[in-house]
Amino acid sequence: MLALIGFESGINGTGTVDARLTSLYPYAQWSPRAGLSLWGVVGAGRGTAELSEAATGRDFATNIGMAMTAAGVRQRLTRVLAVKADAFAVRTDAEETQELAGVVANVQRLRLASEVGGRWGLSGGSAITSRVELGARFDGGDAETGAGAEAGAGLGYVHEGIGLSVDARGRALVAHQASSLREWGASVAVRLQPSREAGGLSFTVEPTWGNAASGMATLWRDGPTGGGFGASLGASSAWRAEGVPLAGGRAGSGAGRLRMELDYGIVLADGGRVAPFGRWAAESGTARRLNVGVRLSVLEAATLDLFGEQVSGGAQPADRRLGLQGAMLPDVIFDSAGSPTLGVSEIGKLASAHFLRPDKIVIADRTSHELHFLDLTTGEVVTAGGRGDGPGEIRGSVFQTIRTGRGVAVWDLMAMRVTHFSASGVVTALRTLPMGSLRNLLAPLTAVFSDGAIVFRDGEEVGRPRPTGHYRQQVRYLEFPMNGDVRVITEKLGAEEFHRTHVDIAPDFFSSGSVIFGHELHDAQAGDLLVVAQTDLPVVQLLRRDGSVATTIPLSPGEEASAKDVELVRSGQATRDACLRTGIGRLNPPANDVPANDTTPSIGDLLADLDGRIWLKSYDLPSSSAVRWRVWKPGGSRPEFELVLPHSHSLLDAHDNLVLLHAKDDLCVDRVVIQEVRPTPEPTPDREP
Repeated sequence: MLALIGFESGINGTGTVDARLTSLYPYAQWSPRAGLSLWGVVGAGRGTAELSEAATGRDFATNIGMAMTAAGVRQRLTRVLAVKADAFAVRTDAEETQELAGVVANVQRLRLASEVGGRWGLSGGSAITSRVELGARFDGGDAETGAGAEAGAGLGYVHEGIGLSVDARGRALVAHQASSLREWGASVAVRLQPSREAGGLSFTVEPTWGNAASGMATLWRDGPTGGGFGASLGASSAWRAEGVPLAGGRAGSGAGRLRMELDYGIVLADGGRVAPFGRWAAESGTARRLNVGVRLSVLEAATLDLFGEQVSGGAQPADRRLGLQGAMLPDVIFDSAGSPTLGVSEIGKLASAHFLRPDKIVIADRTSHELHFLDLTTGEVVTAGGRGDGPGEIRGSVFQTIRTGRGVAVWDLMAMRVTHFSASGVVTALRTLPMGSLRNLLAPLTAVFSDGAIVFRDGEEVGRPRPTGHYRQQVRYLEFPMNGDVRVITEKLGAEEFHRTHVDIAPDFFSSGSVIFGHELHDAQAGDLLVVAQTDLPVVQLLRRDGSVATTIPLSPGEEASAKDVELVRSGQATRDACLRTGIGRLNPPANDVPANDTTPSIGDLLADLDGRIWLKSYDLPSSSAVRWRVWKPGGSRPEFELVLPHSHSLLDAHDNLVLLHAKDDLCVDRVVIQEVRPTPEPTPDREP
């Protein structure tokens, strides 16, 4: 770090202090549970300072040091309200010489703040964001001391379809016991960051005035998210810290500053990324900082910056140096609750989430009708969809998503329309089905093949009278090709139902419910194969588009259900989801006359992951302690491995040893979590007991 600071004293008159410091500041951030984020910074540096007297021209040199510790915590209380606290302590010292006396200075600050924020979606994938913050602080040490109050506000606009964002922020110290202390600041950041799926140009311009952000606010805004640790070494550690003086500048002054960044990302064949960049900053007057280098992203979990820097200003010669800055995550783990994008961190109601590529996922929010495309390497978020009838928008809350070979497809039931999005959130195709194409208006989309053909699981008409007692619908898997006639791939039996007629109400009035532990019908898509499991059959079938069987996966017999399990279901206590047990969304228990099978189905669900593997979920009895998934490769003779998950997490998708999970926080807010797992290998036959 370099600082050139002017001084005036009764002993040395006027002059400058040229301070040069080499520092190391490792940081860490951790989110132990949804809505809670912790971070910390601790570090130190040593260097030299040279004092120059203007009147005499004499120079005095001494060794200097600085040590800093900072920590913070943020807890989200509701979808729009959060509280946070942070504290720091800084110690600086200068050694005693024959000409200069030794100096030790300490400064501390403790801050507590509340934060209210919101997001309002607009058409075309754009949104308005706002944030207001009120806080109290206490300053101690050898500078200004006492209690004070801070206020801040922010207003932003994002158009994630084109990668444009505008963010305006302001803050002020509104009161302090040290009446002479004044702090205020404002900033406007304009960023253009188009999708980096294939590399590309990014540009940022940010003018600031005063102390645009406190040191703690900078760490909150620019620190790592989702858990992790890192370190910075050299001058770059001060690059994004507002109020850190450049040569000739003065920290905390009301002078304006201007910062610009430009980089161009190049995607490597192995999934890494190289991005040459340039950064330029200037304060009022003559202070300038130029930073040119390259960033290497490796293993989707680490970045390394190598750069050269020149700092110049005033009459002093330019200072040049080389810098190295790195950051890494201990595990490839993502938690949507820690995302800086409000639409991701505060999901209204999760509709689905998928891996689209090893480094990209999509999250669908049923409340906002939005799709959030996240780049796990860069942290970039592109938001598409939104409520409406326009291209790329979603009319109703009853919609469904399916991963395709190029991105994701959305089936909008109210519009009878399938919209295709690329992995970067761009609409690539639209297809509308005529009314009457399906017998069952609620038929789900099951598959989207590589040539654009779509498949629905079409049952019987909604409201059609059923015979009294046990009943299973005839289900057809219908393929709608891009050109040509609709055809049936296969027919199966649906879930076991139980129907009752109520002649006392009306001759044709009936009610229905699912048989307890009744057989079910599950399906998924693996490439251009349709995966179907009718649980009363001994195998899972992987079907070609002509209905022929490509391969099968054997199913084990179901488990014997106890009387206790049946009673738990009848009493409505079977669900482990506390958000469903109470409140408006609670599940109604089945009627007492609904029958129960003695044996459960062989599986409770299935899915096909990004790698084409088939995941079979054990049937979840109320008395079971965990959920077990067995993973098969198509054509394999035995499972690859078994994964055990707690009931609090639902599997959404998987890739390699990463699983995409659905969870909820203490306020019943949906979360999407990516976790690295160490699955249990299935025993080979010669090791089986």
